Amino acid sequence: MSGELTPRAPQEHHMARRDPADFAEFVAARSPALHRAAYLMVGERGLARDLVRRP
Repeated sequence: MSGELTPRAPQEHHMARRDPADFAEFVAARSPALHRAAYLMVGERGLARDLVRRP
């Protein structure tokens, strides 16, 4: 073995269409965790709240 990596062909990724109602339900259910994650990323409560507004 020569230790070289064999390049792979790029894979196509297709995003499935999502139901906006399902997304809104997800955001509502995960809102506290999403706010915490947003706050950890930006360090500002108001901006974190803006980033996680419910659709």
